[in-house]
Amino acid sequence: MPGTAATVGAIGALAALVAGLSVVGAASVHAQRLSAATDAAALAAADAASGAVTGVPCERAAQLAATASAEVVSCEVEGLIATVRLSSAFGPFPAQAAARAGPAPEPRDDG
Repeated sequence: MPGTAATVGAIGALAALVAGLSVVGAASVHAQRLSAATDAAALAAADAASGAVTGVPCERAAQLAATASAEVVSCEVEGLIATVRLSSAFGPFPAQAAARAGPAPEPRDDG
């Protein structure tokens, strides 16, 4: 009988560990998806700002955010550079990600 109790306890502890790791894994996947959506939204806003695509930059970012079930927290366009912050809930917990997109900076001449 003592072996049975120890076995049941070990199985319970293992089940709790697996459940905890599953939640951590799901949160990590959610964060990566939100980050990718934020990158895409910033690129879409920068493309609209440059005229490469039609539309209002922050509206384009909001359209992409909606496809990822996220909301635009902030969208700033300065020249051709767009900075976007998205928010999306993971269960009861809020998650945010930010991205910046635009042309590459001019190379510096240090010589």
